[in-house]
Order: sequence, then structure tokens, then C-alpha cells
Amino acid sequence: AKPLITRLMLFGIIAQFPHLLLFGNLQLNILISFVIAAITFTQVHNSNKKILMLTVGVITAQLLGVSYGWYAIICPLLMINFNKGGDRIWWMSWIFTNILYFVMSGSLIQIFAIFTPIILLYHNPAKDQKPSAIEKRFFYYFYPIHLAGLAALRTIL
Repeated sequence: AKPLITRLMLFGIIAQFPHLLLFGNLQLNILISFVIAAITFTQVHNSNKKILMLTVGVITAQLLGVSYGWYAIICPLLMINFNKGGDRIWWMSWIFTNILYFVMSGSLIQIFAIFTPIILLYHNPAKDQKPSAIEKRFFYYFYPIHLAGLAALRTIL
């Protein structure tokens, strides 16, 4: 987990300035949200005080003002525990989390995230191909570069 967290943090820091230029606010970008999520998951996994560790991660995300706040911690945690068998508690948690975020944020489009697990029901991991080294790193470079490009376009237009 440490190399992943380090890589996410590095590219999150690199992407922050283009993010600021593009969105014009001090909110930390989604890669920083993923850093907090990865640290939280590591702590939850390694601790006997799982609820406390999760609570600390959620509060940290809110206090730091990362993209999506608490939602960026809870959703990946739920997805890690996704079971194609249809666990009723999981589905209720997923739906409640997405409705709560929709109500709190007012983001109408976000409510459609409720349907994400339905798409995952059709995913067959056995057919996945191992990504090449370039494919593994593409996202890390793409995120800050595309933010910078969009910020430049916004400035020009």
C-alpha cells in the first residue's frame, strides 16, 4: 500500500495547481481523496478499532476539504466489500450512502452512482488482461495533464 499511497500523493500534489486554476477553489483534488482513502483502508485493515479508524478517515477527509469529502472514503470501502451474491446490508448501505451524499451535496447527477454495482454484476475478472507498464501509469500522468489542458482552455476561451 505504501508505494500506491506515495504515487497518489505525488501526483495529487502535482495536479493540485492545475485543479486550482481549473476550478478556482481550494478544494483538494480527487487523488488526495484517494490518498486518505488508502490510508484509512490500511488503518481499518490493520486495527482492532475499525470503526474508530474509519471515523478518523472520514473526519480527516471532511476537515481537509478533499473532493467528495467523506463520500470519497465510504464509497471505495463499500466497493472493496462488494459481493456479487447480493448482500442486503451491503445494498442498503450503498443506496443510503449515495442518497445521503445526493441530499447533502445537491448534486443530482451523483444519484446515478446508485446503479454502479449493477454494472459490476456483469464484470468477469477472469477475462481481465494484466495491464502493461504504460497502462498502469497512464492515469497518474493523464490526470494532472488533462487538468492543466482544461485550465489552459478555460483561460483562452
